[in-house]
Amino acid sequence: MLAELEHLSIDESIRPTLDRLYHNGYQFISMDREENTIVFEYWSRTMRNQSCGLAYVLDEESQPEVQFIMESEPLSVKGWYYYFTDYEEWRVHH
Repeated sequence: MLAELEHLSIDESIRPTLDRLYHNGYQFISMDREENTIVFEYWSRTMRNQSCGLAYVLDEESQPEVQFIMESEPLSVKGWYYYFTDYEEWRVHH
């Protein structure tokens, strides 16, 4: 799935980054306005229910909200995070 970036109401200063990510392999891009997060999935392992990628927090004051997130690390630019999800591990802890 690719959210149509031209229709997103986002800070225009990040648009070049969004375009660069899309053209460099981040093919699954989605936005959850309720959670204030844009998710850029780089890879996923369907059989193991794992994925990783980048997340951008729209309000920059929150942590990224990604389903089944197990790890997130802030990047050097405010609002950007690396994330890792693992449904099986998340299920054990929740």
